[in-house]
Amino acid sequence: MKYYFTLILLIASTTAMTAQEFEGSWYGVLQAGGQRLNLSFHINKTTQGFTTTMDSPDQNAKGIPVKVTRIEGDKLHLEAPQLALRYSGEIRMDTLFGTFAQGGFSTPLNLTRTKPAQLRPQEPREPFPYIVKEVSFKNKEGGVRLAGSLTLPNATDDFPAAILLSGSGPQDRDESLMGHKPFLVIADFLTRNGIAVLRYDDRGVGESTGDFSKASLSDLVSDAASALSFLKNHDQIKEIGLIGHSEGGLVAAILASDNANVDFIVSLAGPGVPLDELLITQNKELSLALGFTEEQVQPRLEFNQRMFDLIKNIDEETALNQAVNDFFNEEKINSAQKRNELKQQFLSPGIRSLIKTNPALYWSKIEVPILALNGALDLQVNAKDNLPAIQNANSKGGSANVVVKNYPDLNHLFQKAKTGLPAEYGQIEQTIDPIVLQDILDFINRNIKR
Repeated sequence: MKYYFTLILLIASTTAMTAQEFEGSWYGVLQAGGQRLNLSFHINKTTQGFTTTMDSPDQNAKGIPVKVTRIEGDKLHLEAPQLALRYSGEIRMDTLFGTFAQGGFSTPLNLTRTKPAQLRPQEPREPFPYIVKEVSFKNKEGGVRLAGSLTLPNATDDFPAAILLSGSGPQDRDESLMGHKPFLVIADFLTRNGIAVLRYDDRGVGESTGDFSKASLSDLVSDAASALSFLKNHDQIKEIGLIGHSEGGLVAAILASDNANVDFIVSLAGPGVPLDELLITQNKELSLALGFTEEQVQPRLEFNQRMFDLIKNIDEETALNQAVNDFFNEEKINSAQKRNELKQQFLSPGIRSLIKTNPALYWSKIEVPILALNGALDLQVNAKDNLPAIQNANSKGGSANVVVKNYPDLNHLFQKAKTGLPAEYGQIEQTIDPIVLQDILDFINRNIKR
């Protein structure tokens, strides 16, 4: 489950005489609320003038259009009135000395031509001591073709395999976010240690076909089942397990609860409590960590719970839309734009299917070994609620072969962290703590037949 606080920005056109000096890419680091955010602006000349786009890589946001670009002599002004964002700078010696402002917040922000190095020491580099194959497989039921990478040990005998299942939202095969590639790091570590790994682009992402925005939870489970069937046909692969991060942990549980071809599960911050409950807790804990008070947060939580209750209790489309419109009237939400935004947020197939889901129903049916991991600083899928829920559910109806572990200083991405806030993810050099990688490997080796 992902959460982003809005910082996004800018662009359009209008210009002047020394405008060519501003053309190209500019990079800087914004100091905001004790956090460091890398920002970049890309100014391009067109036949109509100049356009600009902005990237906020620490928030995994790229190509953001800016509303206004104005160049006057050696001065640059960027503006996004709809977001109350402004940047004004003066060029001197190939550096823009300027000020960034959003609402009532203002801070110096200098931009240069030099792209800052993003240190990701765990990200592997070629040559790899294993085989890498670009693969694709069909989900005939879903009418999509999924593309991915299969890493295979350099071995003549058989070996186990794991399928990596990504968290919420459209993700590529590396689960790229905030400048990190967690699935690439996991796949590299496991394959160096004798375990094949399949990771794939979500439907509609990268080289995979389909439309992620129309995908329900059952569609994602169906995609994972197709990946499982694909691996079953490989001559050297014996046992196959699922490693799911966040929502991917739920996808793994659903698939394993009804598929005899799954041999083990690793849940990385996977949900154990009902999803409407999880989302309310997530919203509250993130908001409080950002400095909001209980009084400020409570109205939003009550609004969200009312929406969730409508979704859980009304299946028929017309009746649900009518109930939601009645609720909006009651809340005096009269803007058509705001109503449409809220409907897109709450009524997408993916969100609706999640809100109706109780993960315990699936964890209780799983007969294979489970490793459930969480970080104590995880503000998105917290450890204190979800780890016991997974363990308790499985002990009541499944194998009762569950190992749970809560790491004291790790966040939702299993990085060593200070606050656990999502804004911190991109600022941490570490992609995933090595102890987590080792625990996954040890668990797999303990539960497979060599």
